[in-house]
Order: sequence, then C-alpha cells, then structure tokens
Amino acid sequence: MLRSSPVTPAYDMNHQCSLNFEVLLAPNHRCSINFEDLGFGGGDFGGHLVDLTGNLKWHPLPPPPLFAGDSLVSSALLDAGRTICVSSSMPDGTAGTFCYDTASQEWRRGGDWKLPFYGRGEYVPELQMWVGFTPSHPHYLCSADLAAIAAASRHGPTVQHVWEDFNPTPTVVTARFPGNVVRRTWVEWTVEKLHTVRLGSDRLCIAKVFNADDQESYDTLTVLVGVEVVRGGDGELRMVKHKTKRFVFPGNSINCVL
Repeated sequence: MLRSSPVTPAYDMNHQCSLNFEVLLAPNHRCSINFEDLGFGGGDFGGHLVDLTGNLKWHPLPPPPLFAGDSLVSSALLDAGRTICVSSSMPDGTAGTFCYDTASQEWRRGGDWKLPFYGRGEYVPELQMWVGFTPSHPHYLCSADLAAIAAASRHGPTVQHVWEDFNPTPTVVTARFPGNVVRRTWVEWTVEKLHTVRLGSDRLCIAKVFNADDQESYDTLTVLVGVEVVRGGDGELRMVKHKTKRFVFPGNSINCVL
C-alpha cells in the first residue's frame, strides 16, 4: 500500500493536500509529492530482530524527479502493481513520464511524453489492456496498451479505441420571478471528476461528475454508466453500454467515489 506524505507548503487546486495515493494521482494535482510504503516492520526483543505481522510501518520512498510547477495529469500501474507510472505537464506545454520500480525503489524517466489518459488508467486483465478517459474533452472511455513502457520504450503509447459513453448536453434552467417574469438560462456542464470502477470480468462502472458552468448555479451532476468492454470475433474491442443513472445535487459537490 502506498500513500502520499505532503510537505509544507503543499496545496492542490482546492488549497488542500491529500494523504490518499489515489487522490494524489488525480489530474492536475499540485501537491508536493512524497510517497510512503506501508510494510511490515521489525521489533527488537532481547537483541533479536523479529518481524511481527501486526507491526506495520510507513517507510519513506524516494521522491519522483519532478520539477517545481509540474502537475500530475495521468497515472497507471504496470507489472501487477510492481511499477507505478505518472505523467506530468509543465506550464510551457512540455511533458514527461516517470516510472517507479517498487522492488528496486528507483525512479526512471520513461520519456518526454504523457500517458494517453486523463487521470488514472485501469488495467483489465481479461482484455490485457488499460482503460481510462481520453486526455481531451469530452473525456470519453478509451483503451491503450501500456506494456511497452516496462521495456523503456522511447515512444509513448497511444489511444487505440475510443467509445462514446456520456457527455451532458446544455440544460435550460427556467426561473420565475414576481410580475410573471420568466428567465431562461443555458447551463453548460464542465467535467470535475472522472472515475472507472471495476465490477469484475470486463464490466465497469463509469462515474462522471460535472459542475454547472454558471456563476449563479452551484449544482453538481453525477452520472453512473454501466458498461462492458468485450473483444469481438474479429479481435477488436467494443463497448456495450448498459444502464445510465443521473443524479443532480443542488448546491452540493462530490468529494470521492468508492
């Protein structure tokens, strides 16, 4: 298990720092990045070092070779969790990907490119592929093969499939005022958070959180989409969309999806 151990000053877009590794790897997170690994520690009894299953400790890991001003934009786990890859973006548009080997506890630079996802890419073993969201709007579900990263490839992976899952259309909000005055406003929805939750096999739950792009509105739209990503007889991947549920939370925001 890993977590981030931020140092002062360390703030994200909302001026808060998180001790949760998953939140740290959220897109555009600006916290200072220091990782810790949770492992079994030792106890000294009579001069003998004894490992105790209940003696868990946080051990500091080497920080990634990022620079001041870098923002994490994407991440993925490789080799059954042995390798952690994160991609950063600089204000001038340059990018870089860094990979951490949990066995050797060393970082290496993967290349001057970014992972082809917005946020985290999730590995689906049944498909031997990673799924996530496209880097650009409207952030549809997509897939990519990241296996070559472990071999220190100089070329970054690319998106192989893109599927239209959900993108909210502008909504007309009607407000009535005294004097029979009616005001209609077009509200655009901007994406706030994106998540993929594995449900087993090739089934996924897509969770998208949108905020109303209106200074007078603080509504939050949350959409849950159940999908399957299956491989057809021709070997190509395709998405089968199932039920979609929408929830509007007036004046509230979604902090996390479990």
